[in-house]
Amino acid sequence: MAGLLNLNTDSLQNSQLSALQKVDSSIVAILTSSPHVAIYIFPKGAQQWQRKNIEGPLYLVRRSSLPQFSFVILNRKGNQHMIEMISTSFEFQNQDPYIIFRNSKAQNPLPHGMWFKSTEDRERVWKQFETIKDTLARRNHGGNGGQQQSNPNHHHQQQQRQLQQRQQQLQQQQQQQQQQRQQNQQNLRGAPVQQIQQMNVQGMTSDQVELSKVQLQKILIGMMKSDKFVDMLHKQYLGALRKRRAAASQGK
Repeated sequence: MAGLLNLNTDSLQNSQLSALQKVDSSIVAILTSSPHVAIYIFPKGAQQWQRKNIEGPLYLVRRSSLPQFSFVILNRKGNQHMIEMISTSFEFQNQDPYIIFRNSKAQNPLPHGMWFKSTEDRERVWKQFETIKDTLARRNHGGNGGQQQSNPNHHHQQQQRQLQQRQQQLQQQQQQQQQQRQQNQQNLRGAPVQQIQQMNVQGMTSDQVELSKVQLQKILIGMMKSDKFVDMLHKQYLGALRKRRAAASQGK
């Protein structure tokens, strides 16, 4: 069953690649794709985005000639497909719900918005845009792009590794932040108790330890930093105040 699934997946990718090569014969690989996007433009002087008559599946691809990267939208609304070559002059940003792009060297460099049906699709495509941008930036600054270009398979594998590294770094940051929040909460809840327990000496319990004025002051300061303790103290204060008011009104 797994072999049949892989065969069907490979067959689908091959058919998609063949369809794209009819639009651009230099395309050699599909880096990522989205089943449906719609294109909007923001003309000069306009107050809102205007929808163009272009929508359909999106493909970010690698080419055998320069520019090495491009994206293609196979238009379901007509015969005019959208093909954009991605070079160092290509500008883009991720702004929910669009990926906004503009070719500063284009004849008509208007901002375009690429709308996605799902956030997951948009984020996946955006990560691939970022990988392409990093690759072009390294080449522009005299990196080892020439070697990568002469070996397309190696270049594609390196892009995938970079994407995986970014995902791992993001997961690690999220885990560290969660652990830090949990540790902070535990410190706030346990600080007063831990301070008393640290003063236990030679088998004496906390109620047998005689505290000095300085030790008592440190414990009280620690307890006042605990939100739970302050909430409890405030509730007791309000309860006592209401009892006094009730007693005073009954005396009248």
